[in-house]
Amino acid sequence: MQLQFPENASIKEKTIFQDLPCLGEISDKDFSYSDYAKPKEEMRFCVRILLINNGKICVEYSQRYNFIQILGGGIECGESIEAAARRETSEEGGYKVNQLIPKGYFIENGIAKKDISFIYTATPGRQITTSYQEDELECEFKPTWYEINDAIKILTEADEGYIKSYNGRFATKRDLLLLKKLF
Repeated sequence: MQLQFPENASIKEKTIFQDLPCLGEISDKDFSYSDYAKPKEEMRFCVRILLINNGKICVEYSQRYNFIQILGGGIECGESIEAAARRETSEEGGYKVNQLIPKGYFIENGIAKKDISFIYTATPGRQITTSYQEDELECEFKPTWYEINDAIKILTEADEGYIKSYNGRFATKRDLLLLKKLF
């Protein structure tokens, strides 16, 4: 799949990300499924933020389902890529961002999942209150700091078996590949 951009991406953002590498691509062939979700045609644009401080990464930990995922989510209508990264970091991680560094992009190209995620590393600034959406509240997410190698270990174990849902498998594989590639 070729790199595409959301409607409100600035010329500067397009120029930056066109010159950065694709950090990975996954598709349905990377998994075996019997529970496909309904096919999806439209592209979803997302951001993923690796919030790093003193060798640790801030992730969302689901207290209800016992899994972790990198901070991030969909770019909203009318929002720039950078604005989405700053918003997602504050909503899910509970931090303002001091430094935001574009690293590349990641493609998820499945029957029911067509996402391009723009990847950033960041350092935390001032701590604020998280602002989770309804589906995130259901998962009982909590921002949690892990040593990077521990996060890789947790994601490896999840990728090897206990995450079964279609979207969960994609998110786990994506996050694992990103951490291994960037660290």
